[in-house]
Amino acid sequence: VVTFLSVLAFDVAVGLGIGVGFSIVILLYTVSNPSYAVIGRFPKIPWLFKDLNRYTEAHHVPGCLLFRFDSALHFANGENFRKNLLNA
Repeated sequence: VVTFLSVLAFDVAVGLGIGVGFSIVILLYTVSNPSYAVIGRFPKIPWLFKDLNRYTEAHHVPGCLLFRFDSALHFANGENFRKNLLNA
């Protein structure tokens, strides 16, 4: 949508440049701020693990913190990973 509107407002080359720049900004934001969840086990289905905040049927595994980080771990989101893990 951003590229389409930019091409209509400006020129094809400028609109494509704005679209590529916008895509890179969105990519960097989503990579540096991924979602995470503390997951637990369902009592009736022992192999099923789900987010404890979304599923009230799920329970903590005794003696273990199960933390799901929905991104690759690298320099851009390392501090975010550490902060979220310590707060979990």
